[in-house]
Amino acid sequence: MLIAKSPINAGQLVKQLTESGVTGAQVITEPKVLANFLATQLTPHLPVLSRLQPDPAKCALVVFPNSTTTILLTENASHVCCQDEGTRQAIRQSLMASTEMIAVPPSSALTTGVF
Repeated sequence: MLIAKSPINAGQLVKQLTESGVTGAQVITEPKVLANFLATQLTPHLPVLSRLQPDPAKCALVVFPNSTTTILLTENASHVCCQDEGTRQAIRQSLMASTEMIAVPPSSALTTGVF
């Protein structure tokens, strides 16, 4: 698992996405819009978000003309909804290029000491 050392900058992510050929991204940071999106669109599809309770004031939503692709950036995570595998891989690479990441071993490795 990879964890960002600092929050991912949405503008930097859009730049990385554009450079990798994923174009048309727009960033939404308006807290009311984000709160509505989290409540009506994303949380029903990603139940884990209800447990994490992201603060809309500290989130950014990256949307695309293709409505099947969205990226939610929270303080300490990213949540990607994408149906196209090629686009998903490009998003993953762009996320990793947008901030410094640290590798965290799987929980089984932490308990067994085997990495």
